[in-house]
Amino acid sequence: MKDHVLVYRASTDLRQVKEPRTVSADSGYTNPDDDPRGPWMTSSYVNPATKDRRPNLVYSIDRPGADEAVEHPTHAWKYSPAEHARHVAEHRLWWGTDGNADYPRLKLYLSEAQDMVPVDVWDWSEVGSSDDGGNEVKRIFGHAVFDNPKPTGLVRKAISLIENPDAIVLDSFAGSGTTAHAVLEANKLDGGQRRFILVEMEDYADRLTAERVRRVCEGYGFAGKQSGGNSGPSCSTWPPTALRTPLRDARLTSTSAKPTMVSTSGSFTSPTSTGSSRRTPP
Repeated sequence: MKDHVLVYRASTDLRQVKEPRTVSADSGYTNPDDDPRGPWMTSSYVNPATKDRRPNLVYSIDRPGADEAVEHPTHAWKYSPAEHARHVAEHRLWWGTDGNADYPRLKLYLSEAQDMVPVDVWDWSEVGSSDDGGNEVKRIFGHAVFDNPKPTGLVRKAISLIENPDAIVLDSFAGSGTTAHAVLEANKLDGGQRRFILVEMEDYADRLTAERVRRVCEGYGFAGKQSGGNSGPSCSTWPPTALRTPLRDARLTSTSAKPTMVSTSGSFTSPTSTGSSRRTPP
């Protein structure tokens, strides 16, 4: 079983999502033949498609240093004859240490590697757990004040997939304020100027959601490795100022209640009003 996090883009300006390469991802690159282009790994040259399905990718490959033309008995190659000719000219084919592999493999160089497509499962050891989220809140408030808060590492992971360091991050179910905390941490780590908008309609919006952001910006003390809390350029617009325009949510169960909004231009803005009504599920 796995939990899901729904993340939406605001416009089609965001067309792809990638994540930075990691030490683990790069560890498979080596350079056993002292290639001047640096570390490399290989991928199969054989196409999953059979010859009858991709006849345009069926041709003979010359084995270097031998009078032998190599063909796969059942499958096509992955690359067109023209692209194959380029691979040969650039010495990108790998025939094994002794040169006697049945089929060539294509060299992929670390220097040419791009950012990675994110996987859809994030392990707790990478992004934190519910226990981690609870402990973060305890360190800020001194005791448990919210059930099952998300760890900041989880939200920070999602934020990291967006390359824009000036992005605006909206969380319309702000809860304990983890999103704001994660944005401030991300800004502190890379010097970004991301902004956040938090929306919370429960009666703890000011005493918990907004208060967490206040304490993170001002610094908070506790017995542990991070004494002093978060402060710095991400909180540079402190103290807060009031929102000019409150937001309304069409899904309020009571039409008389106003939702509470917490926003930021580096830190956050105070709630305009507090509503105690509960949201109806989407």
